[in-house]
Amino acid sequence: MSMCFMKYCALSTFISSVIYNGLMKTRITLWLLVFLCFGVFFQCVSVFLLPSSVAAVTFELPERTFSMVVEEDGSALVEETVTWLLKDPFRYVTWRVEYPSEVDIEDLQVAVLQGPNLTPEINYVMNRHNVVSLELWFAPRSPSSSGQGVYVNVPKEGQIVQVKFSYYLRNIMMECNDFSQLFVKFIGEGTAVKTDKLVVMIAFPSVFGEPSSVYVHPLGLKKEVTKGLQNERYVFHYVFEQVPSNTYVEGRFVFPRLLGTGTNYKNSVLSLADVEEIEREYTSIYQRTKMLGLFYPILLFVIFLGIYLLYGRERKIKYDALYERDLPTQDPPELVNAIVSRVCREPDNDGFSAAVLDMVRKGHLSFIEKSGEVVGLKLIDDDTSRPYLSGALEAIANKEGEIIFSRLEKTFKKKSLVDKFWDNLTKWEESVTVLAQKRKYFNSTGNTIAKTVAVVGGIALPIIMLTASTNTDFPLMDARTFMMAGMGVSFIMALIVLFMNRAVFSHWTEEGLLYVKQWQALRRYLTDFTLLSQNPPQALAMWDELLVYGTALGVAKQTLKNLRQLYPTAPPETPVAGTLYVRPFIVDKLNGIPTTALLSMGGGKSGIRGGGGFGSGASVGGGAGGSSVGAG
Repeated sequence: MSMCFMKYCALSTFISSVIYNGLMKTRITLWLLVFLCFGVFFQCVSVFLLPSSVAAVTFELPERTFSMVVEEDGSALVEETVTWLLKDPFRYVTWRVEYPSEVDIEDLQVAVLQGPNLTPEINYVMNRHNVVSLELWFAPRSPSSSGQGVYVNVPKEGQIVQVKFSYYLRNIMMECNDFSQLFVKFIGEGTAVKTDKLVVMIAFPSVFGEPSSVYVHPLGLKKEVTKGLQNERYVFHYVFEQVPSNTYVEGRFVFPRLLGTGTNYKNSVLSLADVEEIEREYTSIYQRTKMLGLFYPILLFVIFLGIYLLYGRERKIKYDALYERDLPTQDPPELVNAIVSRVCREPDNDGFSAAVLDMVRKGHLSFIEKSGEVVGLKLIDDDTSRPYLSGALEAIANKEGEIIFSRLEKTFKKKSLVDKFWDNLTKWEESVTVLAQKRKYFNSTGNTIAKTVAVVGGIALPIIMLTASTNTDFPLMDARTFMMAGMGVSFIMALIVLFMNRAVFSHWTEEGLLYVKQWQALRRYLTDFTLLSQNPPQALAMWDELLVYGTALGVAKQTLKNLRQLYPTAPPETPVAGTLYVRPFIVDKLNGIPTTALLSMGGGKSGIRGGGGFGSGASVGGGAGGSSVGAG
């Protein structure tokens, strides 16, 4: 748990620094954040998905049985039967059981009911008064003449080995402050494979009376229960199905008025009220964990839906124009790009190209032609309305004020030039963004709230809750499965929200929505040849402006296609339309300028975008005994 918590703390620090430095806007950083979150999430989930131990020899456990007949003096006769299905050649099977130091194991009998032979050699790895660990060797323990261990071969369907372990326990009943209890594990932890079926029988003398309460742990196991009075004994039968690996199963049988049995296994600190509180706490944690896994992703979805309904739905305005033939406003094309295409953010490559074309249209730049081809740009004079963009272009122009497209890669290899170009380009980008945001056309409060909820509620909190669930001593079983599934759904939901377009949880103001719809109507006009042919521009010279703003709106190629259909022969020479009509690839050349600069820096800069305390026997899991088995 501590490792997961440390990773979460480091992740939280990283997220804070990312948001503080404004790097969240880059896709690379966002992907890095996602991978980090996924890594921490996987680490937490793997704590209870990956096995903590692996069997040395492949085997299954089709069935195990545990029966205990308790006597009036607090002692008990125990019989366990373990059925192995060995899938690999093997030498021995193992069995281990450990009880508290107050309990004595006596008269242990081992009988092989089925196996390759019925008289294996018993090797006691440990044999104390309360602990027995043994190996049943079905192959010779001494190595062969070649020095290799001898193995028992198994048939294709596997080898069944069934062994019964019988022993007597003294002082297994625990006498507490105001009650007595039998708190015992039917099977213990440490078995590397699941148990397909566990059959349990517990019998008490009738003089004990019927237990007032019976608690079986862990909750969530599939089981069948029958109980009744048989031969002057209260008998409890349990059948458990599919007990996971490394999982104990235990029962607590509580007798509130039973004291003075003579047992030496005592805990005078523990009261009946303490036990009831412990069991209530365990049940509560189990149920809360299960409900949390079920309802948390639903709650998170409802929150996102509420944010969308409150902030994301567009306001209604009265605007039903099918198209706009004239420019809706006189805003520069890069500002239109930033507002309409980029949703009030920095202009993209189309915005850059549109601004350069506008500078050509206004005479601040001109195209350089050689042998009938456009090879570059010529700086004529500064565009005072775009000082930073002019500075960026000047940085990469040669002494003659020329920017040759084919030499850009070589130009950008000079660090001083590329840094100067990029600094000016970034300042131009920021200045356009400021102008777009000053209009207050777009309300992104919902996007900010949704992304914050995604990071905190969809990533950070699930990691914290998964980490906390690994820190509990209570076995949560299927509740933990529900928790993992619920937190996984929440995690995926959060990632989807993080990658959603910011417009989903935001909305345009009425003024902003009118602005956007008008420019979208112009875009519709430029891309719909039917509209364009039926309502052509009033003057051919208007095509320069239309191509510039079509580029800003991201439809330059479609606009040029419609221009060619409308005018089968090239229009009179104009700064933009006449040139692009013949050479439409120029737009791609202009788009490539910032991209080439970015690649020359290895993509290292963000820039223009392409389009307890009660002692033993108290807590859950504190039951006595519980065998573990294996094979080798």
